[in-house]
Amino acid sequence: MNNEMNQHKSKPQNIDAEILDQLVEQLTSVAALDFSVKNKHIKGDGSPLDTIALGLNMLCEELEDRVVGIDQLEEKNRQLESVISRMNDFQYALDSSSIVMMIDLKGIIVYVNDKFCEISQYSRKELIGQSSDILDSGFYSIDYWKEIWNTIEQGKIWSGETKEKAKDGSIYWVAKTIVPFLSPEGSPYKYMFVNQDITLSKELEQRIISSMLNSQEKDREVFAENLHEGIAQSLAALMLQ
Repeated sequence: MNNEMNQHKSKPQNIDAEILDQLVEQLTSVAALDFSVKNKHIKGDGSPLDTIALGLNMLCEELEDRVVGIDQLEEKNRQLESVISRMNDFQYALDSSSIVMMIDLKGIIVYVNDKFCEISQYSRKELIGQSSDILDSGFYSIDYWKEIWNTIEQGKIWSGETKEKAKDGSIYWVAKTIVPFLSPEGSPYKYMFVNQDITLSKELEQRIISSMLNSQEKDREVFAENLHEGIAQSLAALMLQ
């Protein structure tokens, strides 16, 4: 009996205090979600504390890898959110200042903004999913549009002024830029039409040209009258002589 009690008392003395202290520190770190602390006093003697320390080290390593993965994922998410935010800002600025339409490779309309609907007088429902031919004004030849398509199909940007017809038949002018969206291979997969309304400037230009032509016509009439009178006076003088 006394021997058993003595054995009982001697067991706590065999516990490795260094491993135990390290286990307490490690468990405290795990509770704080810090998995970087590892038990460095493992002896590999198969004792219970040694086995627990080894298993806890392995668990911490696995959790630490996962935490790093989560941190990287969160950083990627933050970067993506930042990119999306900037894209939204660009989209807002573009939609606020320009008349925008997008079509796919087949010429099907996939996007129009409010300004496009306003100037063309078509609703978004009337345009999305329809061929862009619905917007053909009829003012340009097939060769004209072929030249434009040949340019953008090569991935090049086309810019120019075009005369357009709204749904009610009224006329408007736009400064048009067609931007191809290119795949990693360099081939277009979508086209964006960015237009600026220049109707007022074109009307003013036409009025100026008309005014100049009228002025020139009047000048020619005055010149002709002066010339006629001059010739008549010269003839009269000759006759008098």
